[in-house]
Amino acid sequence: MLLAIFAAARAAISWFPMDAPGAPPTATGHAHRLLATAAFGGATAAAFKLATLLGAGARWHDLSPVSYALGALMAACLGGLVLGRSQPALRARFGLIERGFYVSAITWFAVFSVACVAQLS
Repeated sequence: MLLAIFAAARAAISWFPMDAPGAPPTATGHAHRLLATAAFGGATAAAFKLATLLGAGARWHDLSPVSYALGALMAACLGGLVLGRSQPALRARFGLIERGFYVSAITWFAVFSVACVAQLS
C-alpha cells in the first residue's frame, strides 16, 4: 500500500509544478507539496516497514539493516527538506537534499529489486 501511494503521488505530481523560489504560494504549489509529502513519506515508511518485517522473519533477514539504514537516510533527507523551507542556510541546498532523497530511495528500490530477481533464479 505504501508503494502504491508513492507511485500514485509520483504519477500525479507532474501536473502540479512547484512554486518558484520566492514567489507567493499557489494552490498548484500546495498540491505539489502534498503529493511530494505523500510520495516521499510513502517510500520512507515502506523502507522502515520492510526492515521490521525482514527483521522478524528468516528470509532476507540480513537485508533488514540495509532497509532500515536507507529508510533512515530518506527520513534525514525529509527532515532536511522540511527545514529547508524555513531555514535560509538550507534553502540554498534544497535541491541537493531532494536529490539525496532520490538517491537513497532509488538505491532502496534497486537493492530489493535485485533481491527479488535473485530469489526467482
